[in-house]
Amino acid sequence: AKGSVYHYFSGKEDLLLQIFDMLDEIAHHFVPEPDPETDPKEALRHIVDEGIRALEEQSAFFRMIAQLSLQTEVIQGLRPRIEKMRRQKMTAFLPLFEKLGYADPETEMYFLGALLDGMLLGLHSLEENYPTQALHQRIYALYNL
Repeated sequence: AKGSVYHYFSGKEDLLLQIFDMLDEIAHHFVPEPDPETDPKEALRHIVDEGIRALEEQSAFFRMIAQLSLQTEVIQGLRPRIEKMRRQKMTAFLPLFEKLGYADPETEMYFLGALLDGMLLGLHSLEENYPTQALHQRIYALYNL
């Protein structure tokens, strides 16, 4: 029931923060941080494979994240958590792009994220008509995987 929500949460903001924390935890499960001992190309291949697999298999989950991220007032309330997550991702993934020898590893990290974000939007709008496998292979070619 609508009213019982406030038995568990102090208000809308608390509910949103808890949802965001849950989404962050689930997203981390889909694409875990790379093992520093793994060959960098193999680690990147795993990230790409798992990221695309998660987009395909968990489209409703990622659609919810995309919808939340497009709401300015929601993002403002989540800004501290988003910044914390960004720092964690930088700490975990930046060394991988450094090992791969990119001149600007941080930008390369954002670029790969943008590619995957774009795939999410494409899958959402075109569903089964979206060329996921062709784009997967294109990312492999781009990163020499």
